[in-house]
Amino acid sequence: MEQIPSVIALHYKIEHCPDLDYGNAAALSHEEEDFSVIIENGRATVLMKAHFSSEKEAKETIAPFLEAWRIKALLEEGKDAFRFEFVSSDVETMGQSETGTEVVALTASLSMKALPASVHIAKSTFPLPPTDFSLSDTVEDISFQYEAYLRKEMSLPSVGYFVVTVLDRDFDKQEPTTQLNISNKVYRRLKQQCSGKGGRDARKADAVSEPLSENDRLWIERAIVAILRRAGSLAKGVDVSKLPKLTVDTI
Repeated sequence: MEQIPSVIALHYKIEHCPDLDYGNAAALSHEEEDFSVIIENGRATVLMKAHFSSEKEAKETIAPFLEAWRIKALLEEGKDAFRFEFVSSDVETMGQSETGTEVVALTASLSMKALPASVHIAKSTFPLPPTDFSLSDTVEDISFQYEAYLRKEMSLPSVGYFVVTVLDRDFDKQEPTTQLNISNKVYRRLKQQCSGKGGRDARKADAVSEPLSENDRLWIERAIVAILRRAGSLAKGVDVSKLPKLTVDTI
């Protein structure tokens, strides 16, 4: 009798920065075509609807969705607010016979460590799933550097100018933010501030004497987040032309 494994569930622990607490957050459930997600008591269970013969295959299938969820939460909170750390999988071993299929055994694999966290902010809800946000090269490339900035590993002018070059790469160089329904004045201001200012964090030596003001820094941060959100919406298939147009003043 041939043994046929089938992954029925993946289990994750919800991890986050130490100043957040989801201990009293209401349970959340979400349905996708190939799987459903249930989050409760700091744990996430992903129930597989489609057949996956290995843990690796199942994890790779849901990884983009979980990563989009993590990035969307990071943009909303401005910090490492929500991520999935793999714990284990439930696998049914099926026995295929001439008369049909029967369940032979249920096994689990385990791989995780739990980290203690000090608590400062209690959250009553988990971040909502990314129903209007998805991954793309634009999203992943910009979010990688933006997260490095949040960890104080990169300067804001460097990250902001990187965003400009990603927009040039991925969209029309003449009007790179039009496809995102963002005014090109936003693009031009971001480029000007991140190349012509910066102080000790400047990209160019001649900008060392022009430090960014606090208002400049806040605007650049908001612009990066706005561009990321719109790029994620576009990747999800949202008609961003129907969203409010973002301008220098509304970001």
